[in-house]
Amino acid sequence: MKKSASPDGLLTGIEGGFSKRGSLQEQPFNKSEESKLPGRTLILVVEPDKETGQQYRHVFRHEGYDLEVVSSVSEAVKRLKNARFDCIIVDVDLPDMAGYDAVSVFKSIEQKANIIITAARNSKELEARIREEDIFYYYIKSFDREELKMAVQNALTRSEREVSIQ
Repeated sequence: MKKSASPDGLLTGIEGGFSKRGSLQEQPFNKSEESKLPGRTLILVVEPDKETGQQYRHVFRHEGYDLEVVSSVSEAVKRLKNARFDCIIVDVDLPDMAGYDAVSVFKSIEQKANIIITAARNSKELEARIREEDIFYYYIKSFDREELKMAVQNALTRSEREVSIQ
């Protein structure tokens, strides 16, 4: 796991127009082209493993959610600046920084983001570090996908309650 950038440094880098690791192969994304359709739930998945990203896409689209799947924090920051996501699923092992360090970057853009951290492995130290962050849920990938679906549904319910209170 590489921790090559601080959250502030990464955010400044994105705003300054450069990207880590060369060009990002992605579609242009403009705020004016609002990615969230009325009544649709939009989930951002930050997952470096393409196969896992495709599995999430299949599972959550089957549930009726729209997904944006990216592989790095820098790509996620670009998406977050241009659309409002109902939930963010972040892997702990990302190429440009640890997923738990990315939480503060995401929260600096979207303070009320419901963030679910995922990990393929678990240890007491890792879990303690992750739980220091302002996250909604911590999901171990070896568990059943139903648990992740339930965590997303709970995060979305929380999000809906917060919107109705305002």
